Amino acid sequence: MATVAGPGPSSEQQAVAMRVAGQYMDLSSAHELSEVFALFAPEGSYISESLRGSWTGLTDIQGMMRPFFKKYPDVRWEVRRMFVAARPGSASAGDAPTVPGASVGDPGGGGEVFGEGVVHVEVHFLRTWTENGEQQESPGREWISVDTSKERIVRVFVAKLGTFWDFW
Repeated sequence: MATVAGPGPSSEQQAVAMRVAGQYMDLSSAHELSEVFALFAPEGSYISESLRGSWTGLTDIQGMMRPFFKKYPDVRWEVRRMFVAARPGSASAGDAPTVPGASVGDPGGGGEVFGEGVVHVEVHFLRTWTENGEQQESPGREWISVDTSKERIVRVFVAKLGTFWDFW
């Protein structure tokens, strides 16, 4: 079993990750897709339990997001809570939330690598949108993984909407 060396991300790395994740959420709600895409690393990935899919590479992510925003032109995310998620294997993890589907030091295993400088931000939100002429809303949660040395998103993992109520 792999372990994480060191105490975790520095306060500077955490601040960078929080800033990038906040920009991502704000720009997504504003439908500023060109600016959203600029936040992703070219090799970034996007996994959504709600959309039941995963996309790797900026071109694939763009191919998913453009039709999504066209289908839901009024979709918005109201951030309720945002914080740096604990890393598996770290002394600080304890009972703290960790990033789903992530692994430590396993680049070939399909999980996100908790490498040097990658910081994971957990976001709790209320998503609102119109579907079939009716206003919808649902709580949700996602994890935004940021390579703080490049200030780019390397992975977004979105949990299934409405399955997470205890943060209210």
